[in-house]
Amino acid sequence: MVAPRWLGVIGGMTWRASAEYYRIANELVAVQSGAPHSAYVTMVSPDFAPLVRALAAGRPDDVAAVLVDAARRLAVTDPAVVVLAANTAHLWFDQVRAEVRCPVVHVAEGVHRAAAEAGVTRLGILGTTATARAQVYRHGIGSRTEIVHPQVDAQEALHRLITVDLAARGPCPEDAALLATVAADLVAAGAEAVVLGCTEFSGMRLPLDVPVFDSTALHVRAALDRPTCDEPDSVGTWP
Repeated sequence: MVAPRWLGVIGGMTWRASAEYYRIANELVAVQSGAPHSAYVTMVSPDFAPLVRALAAGRPDDVAAVLVDAARRLAVTDPAVVVLAANTAHLWFDQVRAEVRCPVVHVAEGVHRAAAEAGVTRLGILGTTATARAQVYRHGIGSRTEIVHPQVDAQEALHRLITVDLAARGPCPEDAALLATVAADLVAAGAEAVVLGCTEFSGMRLPLDVPVFDSTALHVRAALDRPTCDEPDSVGTWP
């Protein structure tokens, strides 16, 4: 009998994001292997509130400590591959990767693979201000790819939507209208595709004439596509 490949998830940022990763993983496995198959998943999910307070107070080391502790707890379960179930958490990607022996798949990996397949090199990013400032989506890409972020006011509105509204209540129809407006501005600024760069945006439909990449779904797919835990966890370089 072939040993199962366990997907390790560091979640809790928010719990809805964790649930979305779990849902997508199970749906993909059911499609690939047929029902009633489901995904082998191990999740470590810390309380989100201390992370929010630490970020608001400008204490990134406190966030790193929580994520490193989660990675160590997850490593004990010997997962085949690990993901961080939040875009902003990738600010501490390197610290997490240092705690586990298996590949840690970066959220940018699936997005840049999809962009390469679609032949686009200018990506508009919808995500938190921290994700934008840290250039999370520049991970593993070459010089020909350009990242386009919203204007300051639009970025602040997105950040507030993610960290205050969606974190508290989940999505509602009005949220899609704001996303569509900001996304249209990104396209007008030259973006050839738009990235839903926040797990809280996963599954939202945008009325655009360019590709829309759901980073969450692409992240899970990239993780499940890893054949063995011995494969290097570098995402390589896309154009």
